[in-house]
Amino acid sequence: MSRSLKIEIGKYETDIDVLYKIIERNGRIKLSAISSYFGIDQRKAEEWATILQEHDLAEIYYHPIGGPELRKKIKQRVDKG
Repeated sequence: MSRSLKIEIGKYETDIDVLYKIIERNGRIKLSAISSYFGIDQRKAEEWATILQEHDLAEIYYHPIGGPELRKKIKQRVDKG
């Protein structure tokens, strides 16, 4: 990931809020980078990724080679007409 993971943390934000900000800004992050950045194990990083995925905020992508990554969810526009 070429962009910095430095994020301003608000007074009442959770780590998952911060993770969501990272995804919104960078578009994607490997689960191993989540583990490293937040000081959590891989299993916990996958739990957080699943929470964001269940709320339609991100999606987990499993590479054929390499570890999984969390990607920004692309919202599809629906034309009314």
